[in-house]
Amino acid sequence: MIGVVCLIVGSVNLRNLTFLSVDVSSGEWELVGNLIGGRTYVLYIESSDEWGEPFKNGDFVEAQPVNVTITSPNGGVTKLQAFFYGLPSSSPYYKEGTPPAIVDVTYQLVDNSSLQVDAPSSRIRFNAKRDGNYTARVLEEGLWAKSPPNDMIFYEEVIPNKDLYTLLVLGGGLSAVGGGVGSVWGGLGKKSVKRTKVHE
Repeated sequence: MIGVVCLIVGSVNLRNLTFLSVDVSSGEWELVGNLIGGRTYVLYIESSDEWGEPFKNGDFVEAQPVNVTITSPNGGVTKLQAFFYGLPSSSPYYKEGTPPAIVDVTYQLVDNSSLQVDAPSSRIRFNAKRDGNYTARVLEEGLWAKSPPNDMIFYEEVIPNKDLYTLLVLGGGLSAVGGGVGSVWGGLGKKSVKRTKVHE
């Protein structure tokens, strides 16, 4: 029971993630961020107004891929497609000014020496394995619009009370495993008890 409580508390803490803006570029195809190894980052891409027009007009009814590369400090390259989706203006949920957003991310090539990616995911999220400049670039190739994204931002993912979270999850996991083993052992123990009939 203690293990379950610890895991629940840990998961609640995980939902309280905060995101710190590290580097930003506006109206550019490229973003360079000085990232720190061992930390987790999210690359946010806000599409331009031009990107949203085909969705708004109903020309696109499915998510559309945008080619993105992330070049690591050692020169290694990660290639991915971020799929953007926007609502048509005829939708009751459509809201003027809301740009198409990333709904899925697929990776074609990952520089495993510098990045540990989060896949499958609806975000461009990764763990940096080394310090240095990481360059994210939206490729014009295959893009249905000529304008660059409105904004590109590297966010650092921060867990409040990270040490407490790690302790709770680790303790909760061990307690849950211990409890499960104890239950199985107890069940087997009960089955192994033999009753003998006393003859008078």
